[in-house]
Amino acid sequence: MKKRIILVRHGRQNSNKCNVDVPLAPEGVLQAELLAKRLKGESFDIMYTSTLIRAIQTGDIINQELGLDVVRRAGINEIDWGDIVGLDHKERFEKYSFFMHERSLRTSDLPFPGGESGEECFNRAYPVIKEIISSEYNSILVVTHGGLIRALICGLLGIPFKHKLDFGSSLENTSLTEFLYDSETELFSLERLNDYNHLEGHIELMRSSWKEK
Repeated sequence: MKKRIILVRHGRQNSNKCNVDVPLAPEGVLQAELLAKRLKGESFDIMYTSTLIRAIQTGDIINQELGLDVVRRAGINEIDWGDIVGLDHKERFEKYSFFMHERSLRTSDLPFPGGESGEECFNRAYPVIKEIISSEYNSILVVTHGGLIRALICGLLGIPFKHKLDFGSSLENTSLTEFLYDSETELFSLERLNDYNHLEGHIELMRSSWKEK
């Protein structure tokens, strides 16, 4: 038997500070509404979300169309940015320039200062994945976060975690990443990555329209 696990990155949040627990920006609400319309009519058995506000709100908007039972799990919260949490783009490159540079080289799975590495993030999240694949459900929607999605790609496919930033230069908000799990082989396959078709034609909703370089 194969299980379908669709990972959704939350909509755009209303702050440019790193990994703060805040609601969606108006653009994030629109992104979630567009995704909800896209997913309407698809068959899902249940929805999981992280316990962070931006993921919960994204899931709630989607669920206005789907009407699913919802399970919230802190294990699929965003990777812990440690001492960088709450800093804006300029501050984190000023205060942690060496770390940000080393991270960009992708030569090792560096933990955030005072926070998690990709592998640590995966190990924290994997019990939730085990819960999902052990359940009766065959089609599961999971609303979570970009760093967590990258860690899951590496961990589930057996790829070294230093490559977590190799998968898409920027995972779009409300993009879809899909795994299939084969219960006979106990293996995962990556079926889709960073699918944001519902945002096509909405340049103002793409990360390139606002993300600082």
